[in-house]
Amino acid sequence: MIQKQSTDEQEINSSNDESVRQLGRLFASLGGDQRGSYPRLNIVLCLLEMDKPTPVNLLAERIGLSGSATSQHLKRLDNDGVITGKRNGQEILYSLDGCRLYEIVPLMKQVFPRLFTDTTKGE
Repeated sequence: MIQKQSTDEQEINSSNDESVRQLGRLFASLGGDQRGSYPRLNIVLCLLEMDKPTPVNLLAERIGLSGSATSQHLKRLDNDGVITGKRNGQEILYSLDGCRLYEIVPLMKQVFPRLFTDTTKGE
């Protein structure tokens, strides 16, 4: 027997639908390419690690891509609302400022602790 949903349940479900769409866009943005690499996810992890606005050339160096390829990935992440870019003179500095990723970082650290080990200890 099919039960009719109450108005409260319908409001909750429509709210969840938008959250599911947002989460889907986030995962699509961070997804891998045809070669099985994850450059946009690596960019986000670098920005999390650096925790400050960062220029393209430094991100490119950290993830091992050309500046041009890194810029293309940054544009996609910016368009999808995952990161923000702010012009500073001749360069654009990218950050996670205002992005909701910070809300899930503690959970990410619990589930994937090896992604968040301090790589600067030996420096």
